[in-house]
Amino acid sequence: MDILQIHRLFELSKELILTFEEKELYPLIVDITAKIFEAEICSLMLIEEGVIKIKAAVGLPERVIKKTCLRPGEGIVGHVVKYGKPIFVKDIAKNQRFKRIFRSNRYYNGSLIISPIILKDKVIGTVNVTNKTSRDPFTEDDLHLLNIFSGHVAFALENARLHKLEKEEVRALKTERLRIKEREIQTHTQRVETLRMEAQRLKEHTKRLIADTEKEETKPEKVKDIKIRVEELTHYEKELEERAYKLREEAEELERKARELERRIQQMERDSEEARELELRINALRTQEEEARQKAEEAERQAAELRERVEEAEIIIAKAEEINGLISQAKELQILYGISSRITPLNEPREILRCSLERLLPHFRYHIGLYLVDEEEELIGEIVHRHDCPISTESIEEAKKGIIDSWKMLKKVKDVKVSFLSGDEELVSPTGKGFEKIKSFFTTPLTDNKGEITALISINSFDKKAFSESDKRLLSLVCSHVSIAITKARLFKRTKELAEKDELTGVYNYRYFDRTFQEVFKKATDEKLPLSLIMLDFDYLKKFNDKYGHEEGNRLIRTIADLIKKSVREEDLVARFGGDEFGIILKNTERATAINMAEEIRNNIWRYRYEIEGKVHKLSASLGIASLPEVKVEDVKRFFSRADEALYQAKKRGRNQVYVYGT
Repeated sequence: MDILQIHRLFELSKELILTFEEKELYPLIVDITAKIFEAEICSLMLIEEGVIKIKAAVGLPERVIKKTCLRPGEGIVGHVVKYGKPIFVKDIAKNQRFKRIFRSNRYYNGSLIISPIILKDKVIGTVNVTNKTSRDPFTEDDLHLLNIFSGHVAFALENARLHKLEKEEVRALKTERLRIKEREIQTHTQRVETLRMEAQRLKEHTKRLIADTEKEETKPEKVKDIKIRVEELTHYEKELEERAYKLREEAEELERKARELERRIQQMERDSEEARELELRINALRTQEEEARQKAEEAERQAAELRERVEEAEIIIAKAEEINGLISQAKELQILYGISSRITPLNEPREILRCSLERLLPHFRYHIGLYLVDEEEELIGEIVHRHDCPISTESIEEAKKGIIDSWKMLKKVKDVKVSFLSGDEELVSPTGKGFEKIKSFFTTPLTDNKGEITALISINSFDKKAFSESDKRLLSLVCSHVSIAITKARLFKRTKELAEKDELTGVYNYRYFDRTFQEVFKKATDEKLPLSLIMLDFDYLKKFNDKYGHEEGNRLIRTIADLIKKSVREEDLVARFGGDEFGIILKNTERATAINMAEEIRNNIWRYRYEIEGKVHKLSASLGIASLPEVKVEDVKRFFSRADEALYQAKKRGRNQVYVYGT
């Protein structure tokens, strides 16, 4: 097996890595297999519901593809699936298990190669190759090359699966986000329209009542005077009723006397003049009684009108209080909408929490605001404060202690370590006063969709009773929206990492590397900047896996990835291509610096004490380097192939060394 075969394998395998749909991937795999091995018959078989089926094939009849169905351990393919080991059969005719296959006129030589497809230490299928077009039998090198290609196939299948999951998660996130947004907009629109109609109706009713009561000077602000007047009129009415009662009694007495006088007049005609005077008095008394009755009726009518106006005034006051409540709710909705619209586009929990505190400041007028957030086993804090009011270091420490104590109480822990993003010197005003004690504070927890507390928001004031119950309720509502935004941001971050990071090692995968390297290469060539690429491959990984197993091999690959990450700079990009092959992009880095860094990586791997069951196993790796401007290419693929060729030379010259292309 020479370097041209390996290079050809790598170039053809790129098509697999860049194909994300499984249905398109199956025929592509067998086509590339046929090209690599110049074979007439190739097939891809995968385990599906416990049986092995042909997913795609070249050179096999359709009826054979549909009919073939094996169980693990059945036939040669079942044997490979069951034990996870590749098979190279030199002569099928000498093997009793495959005599039936050999008698078929489809196979004109006696050799075949089969390699298992292994994903996460589990066999998921096989790649099968027979019948070279040259009529030559297969060799051990062909089997080794097929094993390498099977690794690329496993990586491509995993990429397709992750891509499908990513698309489904992104689609679900978009659907959920649109649904929540539409529901919020619909609720907000309905509430605003209801408030507008109710406010208009009450406004018209208030105008009508004010117009009716202005003539009698009984506006709502004079309701108290009206009540006093009603009481006075009621008292006057009672007096009139008592007076009328006395007058009626007096009138009855006068009538009795009049009857006596009339009898006396009849008896004594000489007293006629006195009788006329008495009659006149009776008429006058009757007139007074009628006037008193009319005044009493008028007073009763006025009292009834006043009672109606008092009731109307009380209704107006109740409606006004209701309007104030609705206006307060509308204001809360406006605040919630304003904060939600600002934090929705943000993708970092810290940015969401900082933005929320800043947006709450004009409404709550707090002096010191803080948040704590749990980010990957680390507790991060940040402070936001009013710039128009000086604060002291003591005030800041008091606020910090308050929110930390709340975290310990809610999480039921004895001690925590918090990293605050801003130093106290950045927060204390240069013209600040002395220590002022915090007199009002309110802390609200933020939870994830499992109910776990992931963050705290705390607002503090130097004023007594600075926060009302409605303020606390509003802050709790805001924190509910912030919790949802943080949960979405973390879900988006995890989805992005799944798409860009290698699951085994945590470094970037080939897809992200390929996209980024093209951008970096273009910038370097356009702006005439230096650029270096290091390719690394562990020495004798196959022997290591054969001896210790794939699980131990995965631990070794993770160890190598950690050693590489510790040896490079923060701005350098490390990616795993599959198996034990890694690529390192060194932006704006000259060849001499790249050589020193590669030697440091090689030495760190060589000196590392890797223990297996208490015994130290010596590690080594080969590294190849290509650098601009020393490598004269204008195509990113050719530049990549130069680094790959340098890696091949490092292995060819004895391994455990660094080789620079062009030296």
